[in-house]
Amino acid sequence: MERRGSRLAELAKRVRGDASIRASTRRLIDRMDRMERSMRSSIEAAGSRPSPVERSALVEPTTPHLRVLVDEYETWVRSWLDERRPWYTTGATRWLERNVGSHDVVFEYGAGRSTPWWCELSTHVTTLEASPRWIAYLNFYLSERPELLARSTMIHVPSDWNPSAPDGFKQYWKEHAPSLRLGMIDELERRYLSIEPARDTTVLAFDGSIRALTMARWALDGSFGRPDVVVVDNTENGATSALAGLVVPDHERLDFVAGDDDIVPAHQGGKHVTTVFVSPDRARTADRSGALDDDAPLAAHQSRPDPSPDEMSEILAGYRRRLGELGIVVGT
Repeated sequence: MERRGSRLAELAKRVRGDASIRASTRRLIDRMDRMERSMRSSIEAAGSRPSPVERSALVEPTTPHLRVLVDEYETWVRSWLDERRPWYTTGATRWLERNVGSHDVVFEYGAGRSTPWWCELSTHVTTLEASPRWIAYLNFYLSERPELLARSTMIHVPSDWNPSAPDGFKQYWKEHAPSLRLGMIDELERRYLSIEPARDTTVLAFDGSIRALTMARWALDGSFGRPDVVVVDNTENGATSALAGLVVPDHERLDFVAGDDDIVPAHQGGKHVTTVFVSPDRARTADRSGALDDDAPLAAHQSRPDPSPDEMSEILAGYRRRLGELGIVVGT
């Protein structure tokens, strides 16, 4: 009887062992089946992927990956943004701080130190930015400051060149130019120019990518709204200055030239002008403090004078042709 019980116990142990082996075998077969399906999918997709040689042409060794962006942000960008002062002339900055407030809605072409500054100054800011680096930096910065983030909308269209491509490529596309296929430059410019500020926008700022073409679209297309305040930086350039004057021709013009408190980038030859255009209604209550006097010649503060009317007509005709090439129809 004892011997029979021992045999039964041994048989039960063997059955349990066999069941365990069968279960392990099933799991192994299932795993191999999943691996086979995954390999088949990878093989099928390989035909649409670039070869290793092609991939090496698309991604240069200098690609700014996340770690590089975070290091740059922590090393200098955060402290630079902490200054909360746009790179406009000091006179223009002080005027805007006095005359723009919590009732205003801002749309800015181009992110930077102006973005958190506008967020503090107004009720809401929409920023259209072309640089992959700066859209990352500003998202890092605003995410650390929820009270500013709540007032911000960021739009990214990576047409990161100025005044045109490929000569005006900024850092990202200099490093990744082989990735831009035929027609992609036009597509990016079309997308950038197709984004319009909301109708309740009261302040518009031009300081971003393909700036001249963007302003030309405003100047040539009467269907846009007319914000109370329009800010155009770098009007020390005569062509920029003349084009800016056509964006809102019925607004009063205030030119603010660089003073002793301003740091002027070396490539601007010591010249820096920021121009603010103010609607007639807003001008009645706004001051002119810090602006260039009407009888003071702007040309003395410019690196290049404004083009003549005939020259400006030719410039606008060129911009109209370019907008037409992009499929963007503007007024006659």
